[in-house]
Amino acid sequence: MLWALSVLGLPLTVSIANADTDAQSEVKPGNPIYDLWDKFYKAEKNDPTQAEQILVQLSQKTPQDVRVWKSLTYLQISQKRPDDALKSIAKARELTPKDEELALQQAYLLNGLGRNAEAVKVFKTLQISSNPQTKATADQAILNLQGDSASSHPYFADIYFSPSYEDRFSMGVAPLKVRAGRYFGEGQQGQIYGFASLNKDTKSKGNSNPATLHSNALIYDDNAVIAGVGVNYQPWLKLPIRAYAEVGVSYDLIDRDRSKTRESITAGITGYDEWQFSKLGESANAPNWYADAYGNIATYSREDYSVLSDLRGRSGLNFADHGVKLYGKVHAINDTAQRYYNNLIEAGPGISWKPFQQFPATLSVEQLYGKYVSGTPADTKDSYNNTRIELTIYHGF
Repeated sequence: MLWALSVLGLPLTVSIANADTDAQSEVKPGNPIYDLWDKFYKAEKNDPTQAEQILVQLSQKTPQDVRVWKSLTYLQISQKRPDDALKSIAKARELTPKDEELALQQAYLLNGLGRNAEAVKVFKTLQISSNPQTKATADQAILNLQGDSASSHPYFADIYFSPSYEDRFSMGVAPLKVRAGRYFGEGQQGQIYGFASLNKDTKSKGNSNPATLHSNALIYDDNAVIAGVGVNYQPWLKLPIRAYAEVGVSYDLIDRDRSKTRESITAGITGYDEWQFSKLGESANAPNWYADAYGNIATYSREDYSVLSDLRGRSGLNFADHGVKLYGKVHAINDTAQRYYNNLIEAGPGISWKPFQQFPATLSVEQLYGKYVSGTPADTKDSYNNTRIELTIYHGF
């Protein structure tokens, strides 16, 4: 069933799954549940009062059937009874808490009743949706409900933490970055901010023999703390690409035979986008095909201003109701300085799981097969395989 509401002057359309999606496959004629659904379909258009009475009976007999509560929600909205519809949709959401379409509709109902603070809370849970259309709808609704965010809420803060375990090095890595700043630009397409970041791994070690330069140093990640200021700008609002620059001070966490304090300068362009396609079946739990792409091309003072390109693409099945994605991944890094460990391509399967809808954490496991493509030393094998386990947490305030 498709239906639309006008919220804050914007037409917003939500799809509510038809209550009879799987009913025929679950029960047969003669079964009391089947017969009640049959009576409901016949009464739905011409006698909504009787149709609601039948749904109430079904709710007593099959209270765990989300289709009952969805149908009640639709019926009560069509009869302009938003308070009752809100109660029904609350029941439906208890049964399917990860159903984003129901969450959107609950927010619309709250807004229609003037309960905007509650509506904003629901919309905010959808700002971390993996569906870009859902996220965009939630972002726009929050802007409308809270007023001009650029003037009344010009500030932002966020935190990114993504610890991982790299099997081929038997090593843990823990990057952390915190930012706080304000937006600028008519469409909030710019950000200026202060930041602090930490990069640390469990295997790197500094030189323990100062008399001999680099004698036994072992370096994998940067192992540094950086603090500074940054700016980024998205020139085209419909194209998810940003130019950015960051300037700061870096402090080495291990001895690298140099001053531990040095400048840190980074500049480049970065972008990310995701595409969701139709479901691969009519079942409410059927997965849909999806794809995403990420890219970052930048120059770094810590790399003697060489240019590093980091490109990644993934595609696979999205089981949205369970927060699970199965995908194939291709990842490539290129370094203009031709350092072999920064010139590679790797590919392989992966699985990710987002267990909590309202907590922005994703756990992923990948099995990647890689090859160094330039300048591999004679004593180093030019191919590898790696199991990566990663927990990614990103939250904006």
